[in-house]
Amino acid sequence: MVAGLATLNFLRKNPGVYEKIDRLGIMARKGLAKTFAEEKIPCQVTGTGSLFLTHFASTPVRNATDVATSNRELLTKYHLALMADHGIFFLPTKMGALSYSHQEVDIKNLVEATDKIARSGLLSQ
Repeated sequence: MVAGLATLNFLRKNPGVYEKIDRLGIMARKGLAKTFAEEKIPCQVTGTGSLFLTHFASTPVRNATDVATSNRELLTKYHLALMADHGIFFLPTKMGALSYSHQEVDIKNLVEATDKIARSGLLSQ
């Protein structure tokens, strides 16, 4: 309960928390979608607010069936490459979640790392 109360007090004193992390989420989704589109890698980037996830699929992701039929093996390769080659941690096949400690530079690093991975041919199907 102490941690919960501390969190609520922090949010009360810092009303821009959600605005910041939501802005970073938009930045991440747009940057990733642009990178995959430029490299012609069929990928849908979904999420809302500070959350995002990439789905290697050529059709829009609208429901759990669409998620289940996306290429999860490619998603695992992508996440492992982010961790192994760029020091960006993702639980393989799980969504990205941004926190108040993240900065715009973190998103730029994610997009730049994704661009390098996409250009490497690792994500070619």
